[in-house]
Amino acid sequence: MLLWKRRWLTSTMITVFIAINVCFVFLQIHKQSRFVRLSYMYQRLEHERDDLLRERDDLVHKLHLQQGSKLIRNYASSELGMKQTVVHQVHKVDE
Repeated sequence: MLLWKRRWLTSTMITVFIAINVCFVFLQIHKQSRFVRLSYMYQRLEHERDDLLRERDDLVHKLHLQQGSKLIRNYASSELGMKQTVVHQVHKVDE
């Protein structure tokens, strides 16, 4: 009977050991698949960030072009009908 208990205990321990190792293998596979999925997500977000930074730089460049004095002067003269003033046209108004 003691030999039977010892064999049962040994076979139970081996079964538990194998089951735990199988669980560890599945957990390792799960961890690796999550890592790959998160790596792809990180790469996609990094690419999107680069696109947005490039778009921001383009918009800042367009803003600086729009704020140029020649463009403003041309718009004021052609669209608004404004003309440059000369010094003798400027008068000081006293309150």
